[in-house]
Amino acid sequence: MRDLERNKQDPKVTRKHIEILRNIPGEEKFELAAELYEFSRKPIEQGLLNRGIPPYLVQKEVIKRCLPGEIVKK
Repeated sequence: MRDLERNKQDPKVTRKHIEILRNIPGEEKFELAAELYEFSRKPIEQGLLNRGIPPYLVQKEVIKRCLPGEIVKK
């Protein structure tokens, strides 16, 4: 949400967007987040494969790139 608040768009549009997101039920937000993860994971995965990363290491690399560093270290 912080990124939305810093957005250079029209403040009325940004506030409306935030309002809409806040009104989405928790379960639906979770589903949207899972879809977004899948949507963003696939190009990362393909890029790693194109670079010659072995398939058995790709999932580990995707996780490292998608999660915050402090979580990955644990």
